[in-house]
Amino acid sequence: MNREETIEKNMLPTISTIARGPINFCRMALFSALRHTGSSISGAEQLILLYHDVAPEPEPRLTCVSVSRFRQHLNVITNIALRSSGANGDKPSVLVTFDDACRGVLEWAADPIEEAGVSAQVFVVGRWSSRGRAGFTEGTRGLLVNQRKRCLVSTEIRSLRRRGFRFGAHGWSHSRLTHLDPERLRRELVASRRWLEDVLGESVEDFAYPYGDFNRHVIEAVREAGFTTAYTTVNGFRGPSVDALAVPRMYVHESCSPPELAAMFQRWYPDYTSLRERVKAHIRLEL
Repeated sequence: MNREETIEKNMLPTISTIARGPINFCRMALFSALRHTGSSISGAEQLILLYHDVAPEPEPRLTCVSVSRFRQHLNVITNIALRSSGANGDKPSVLVTFDDACRGVLEWAADPIEEAGVSAQVFVVGRWSSRGRAGFTEGTRGLLVNQRKRCLVSTEIRSLRRRGFRFGAHGWSHSRLTHLDPERLRRELVASRRWLEDVLGESVEDFAYPYGDFNRHVIEAVREAGFTTAYTTVNGFRGPSVDALAVPRMYVHESCSPPELAAMFQRWYPDYTSLRERVKAHIRLEL
């Protein structure tokens, strides 16, 4: 490696650090500018939060939230949705969802959820729960480290169902559905539904798209597989005009502070996240 290559290699962390500064500044500036505008959602709309796992301490993955942060989030939810009223005097509805059925939902999230009186739903990957282990097949950032994570098994799924948790399917193998041919797509959906129905002893009609990956062909296949509701990773609120097979959810990370979670109840929040991502992309392009 010559001197120029060495200098360039050593500059990479510095460039990354420089990029984070203006990105975070713009993020907070946008948030501060918008948080005092607009109105909050009311009883006609539902805020659906997307989590994956909960653990005692923060973990180095995008898909895990610490117990302390999760309890902070539940406090915000109960204060806004269960104790106070929305803009029109109606309490907004909130649903907490978990994709992948990680065992942390049972160990660390179930009790706080019950204490808070919040509705929750878990989406199960059939193959993973049948084996008790997650098994991501692609190196998506923050997900590859989950290859050995424990998942809820049949007895644990039934136990949580008896405690009032709802369940839905999340595919048989967590494949990207838009990448599958029609026959394999059908098998992926049908197998996930049948396995979970056998475990629960009841009909399963809810589905969550793995990776939030879907298109009109996938939506039609989901409908044909017998699902009546399907959840995306698109930011937004569930309201009367929302397609039942393309229900939006808000992705929640460890870095999501209580004020930002409270802002998710504001109608401007989806536009804020879209603008924030465009600003981040522009800054990275300029750097």
